[in-house]
Amino acid sequence: ASNIATEASIRAKFSGTIEFEGVRTIDSTDKDGNKVKVVMGRTGEIRILDKENGRVLISNNVPYGAYLKVKDKQKVEKGEELCFWDPYNAVILSEFDGEIAYEAIIEGITYKEESDEQTGHREKVIIETKDKAKNPAIGVSGKSDTKTFNLPVGAHLVVENGQKIKAGQVMAK
Repeated sequence: ASNIATEASIRAKFSGTIEFEGVRTIDSTDKDGNKVKVVMGRTGEIRILDKENGRVLISNNVPYGAYLKVKDKQKVEKGEELCFWDPYNAVILSEFDGEIAYEAIIEGITYKEESDEQTGHREKVIIETKDKAKNPAIGVSGKSDTKTFNLPVGAHLVVENGQKIKAGQVMAK
């Protein structure tokens, strides 16, 4: 299974001019501290337009959580990378800076702790609960806004209760 290459980026199939359609992004930083634009919408498209007549040459859907490497109206060459993402994880991202607050995340009831045998890294994984009144979620409290994200069974938490978080940062995989 490890021999199967998974497509994790979009490359320009033609030279032309970039056009965004419904691409919602926020400015953030990657794990190395570099400034990046993270896609926050699920319905956005990147189009490449013909330089001469403005006709659409190709259109690609941009996945939620992808990192953009191009700007709207930018000229690109064939083969240039337009965006990339983690192909092995569906992510839940914070929409703004704030502080994490766990809701109904209780060890043994709504999550279990798992550890990776090779790295020793421990993480919380959401499990199915018999108590249907407990719905595990992560709340993010910012300066002027608060938002709650429900967590599906099998979600791996990447943040801790009370942790400060930046916009575009991964909270769960």
